[in-house]
Amino acid sequence: MKRTLFLLAFSFLIVVNSVYSEEPEQIALKFLNLLKQEKFTDAEKMVAEGALKYLSADKTKEFWLQLDSRYGKVVKFGTPEKQKSLKNNIYLIKFFFENDSLNCRIVVDENQKISAMLFVPFTRDYSFALPNYADTTKFYEIETTFGVPGWELPAKITIPRRTGQFPAVVLVHGSGPNDMDETIGGHKVFRDIAYGLSSNGIVVFRYEKRTREYPSKIAQDYDNLTIWEETMEDAIKAVAYLQEQDYVDPYKIYVLGHSLGGHIAPRIAQSYSGISGIIVMNGNARKLHQIVLDQYEYIFNLDGRINEYEANELKKVRRQVEMLEKGEFTDSTSRDSLLLMLPAKYWKDLIQYDPIETARNLEIPILILAADNDYQILPLEFDLWKKSLGNKKNVSFKMFPKLNHLMVYSLKKSKPSDYEKEGYVSEDVIKTILEWIKRK
Repeated sequence: MKRTLFLLAFSFLIVVNSVYSEEPEQIALKFLNLLKQEKFTDAEKMVAEGALKYLSADKTKEFWLQLDSRYGKVVKFGTPEKQKSLKNNIYLIKFFFENDSLNCRIVVDENQKISAMLFVPFTRDYSFALPNYADTTKFYEIETTFGVPGWELPAKITIPRRTGQFPAVVLVHGSGPNDMDETIGGHKVFRDIAYGLSSNGIVVFRYEKRTREYPSKIAQDYDNLTIWEETMEDAIKAVAYLQEQDYVDPYKIYVLGHSLGGHIAPRIAQSYSGISGIIVMNGNARKLHQIVLDQYEYIFNLDGRINEYEANELKKVRRQVEMLEKGEFTDSTSRDSLLLMLPAKYWKDLIQYDPIETARNLEIPILILAADNDYQILPLEFDLWKKSLGNKKNVSFKMFPKLNHLMVYSLKKSKPSDYEKEGYVSEDVIKTILEWIKRK
């Protein structure tokens, strides 16, 4: 679910002209220390009048509690670094939180008042090194476009360096506007899978997600968005594209869906007969709104406490989940009042979908993969898949210990910040998929 299903972005910025101040560095640190001590009313007294709209006591309290929820308590500040500016006293100060670090840019004006504050993540220079199992001498990669007229998408196909027809896999993204590599933090999940499989005789098709390639166009008719437009239609078009290629065995084309893509994979196969089998990789068996609540509760409890912001957010999410459960909404219900701010038609369509029942009615081979240390899709989901489909001969199951939602090594149950570390998809996952395809 993307960047992982849950992400909080924080920024406050207002530009106010200022001139040199005698002690701007100490003023900036004093203001930040008041916020650290949660003395928001006292901090407001240090704010320039023109910045009160953004840095009032109420605004900074809400913002600070969100930081606390996402990154943990502030441990310490770094030494202020003066930034080049002809008019403003601008300082860059590193914040060390319990779970991560951020840069804070803060401005002090000529009246010794705080006139701006902006928190930004560090720019991380990932190497995205190739995993050992990727042998680029055994395949080549081509670029193409495909899709629905008016919604064409760029894609890459990795093809074994041999003659003949090969089995093929289409990779279907999780939630969010993912790129074709499904780049999440320091990982390229789909690139790893493509290179691993194509090093061993499998064609792999990966593509930019429609919501990433056409964000403005999607926004123009967002209230009518459903899972069909977001995910299903392009996955089916990708399979149809491969059926026309002479290097692909048209009777061995599989769909691998990750996260939301895995959840919806049975429905994709139900909708198009050209699919030879599906791979559900960390896909939820329950409905999306049910697992979202689990994610919120887990993330907010990572530090063993629930702050005021988190308590209010949980109340809101529980209310929204209940609204969806009871069907207490219509097509005209504002998305502002719905879970994840997704449109009513999206939820109406998805709630009617039962992935287990849909999979039960499929006769094609199904492989269900799960990770024991996945916090987004709990092992409970794997248990539900296995309990419901375990007696079907066409369904296979594999749980991987010490892997997270991205199928990357994780010694213990993962958390959002783990995605910022570099890693690659486990070779055990690649081998499992290969063995399953070659048995078909």
